[in-house]
Amino acid sequence: MGISRWDSLREMEELLERHARARGVTRPAAEPLPPGRSEHLSSAEWQPVVDVSETPTAYLIEAELPGIGKEDVRVSVDAGVLTVQGQREPANDRDKRRYHRRERASGHFTRSFALPEDADIDHIAASFEAGMLAISVAKLAQRRNRGVEISLG
Repeated sequence: MGISRWDSLREMEELLERHARARGVTRPAAEPLPPGRSEHLSSAEWQPVVDVSETPTAYLIEAELPGIGKEDVRVSVDAGVLTVQGQREPANDRDKRRYHRRERASGHFTRSFALPEDADIDHIAASFEAGMLAISVAKLAQRRNRGVEISLG
C-alpha cells in the first residue's frame, strides 16, 4: 500500500469552492453567441491569480493585484487560515462610455488558504510592490507532528 501525501491547501480550496456553489455563487453560464459573433463577452468573477510555493524554511504566497493600492489590501490569519482581502474600484465612467468589451473585473475579493501544521504564524511577513503581494510564512524549526499508534477497539 502506498502513502498518499495530504495537501491541506488543495483541500481548503476545494472546500471553499463547494461552499460557494452551495450558496449559489457560480460563474455565469455562457449564453449562445449571436450570429456573426466569435466570442462570448461576460463579466468575470473577481479573484486574483495566486501562486503558492514552499522553500525548505517557508511557505510563499504571491498574488497579482493590478490596479489596487496597498491601503486596499488586508492580510490576516485566524484559526490556521490565512486570508487576503481587498477591493478594486471600477473604472471611472464619468465620460459615459459605451463599452464593447469589459474584461477587467472590480469589486471586493477574498482568498483564503489553510496553513500547514508546521506554519509559524508568529513569523509572517508581507510586502506589496508594483501590484504584487508577496507573503512569506516561516516554517517551525521542529514539526509539531508525531506518530501515534491507534488501537482498533
